[in-house]
Amino acid sequence: MISRRSRRAVVKRTAGAARVGGSREGRIRSTPRKKIHARRQQNARYLGPQRADESPEQSQARRQQHAEYLISQRVAETPE
Repeated sequence: MISRRSRRAVVKRTAGAARVGGSREGRIRSTPRKKIHARRQQNARYLGPQRADESPEQSQARRQQHAEYLISQRVAETPE
């Protein structure tokens, strides 16, 4: 069995993991929260003005097109 001290070193607790019903020990986080937050802010700065002047129909079409792309990528990755 892994000691508590070494388990803490490997697993970072996620806020609210126990409340949401996830594992009490949290999940292994590969990217620090600061980097994730910075990336989201950067994306919002870049994409915000582009999306602000879109109609709901354009947004729906863009999401549909991206979903088709994701499905095609998954099919390409599937081992035969």
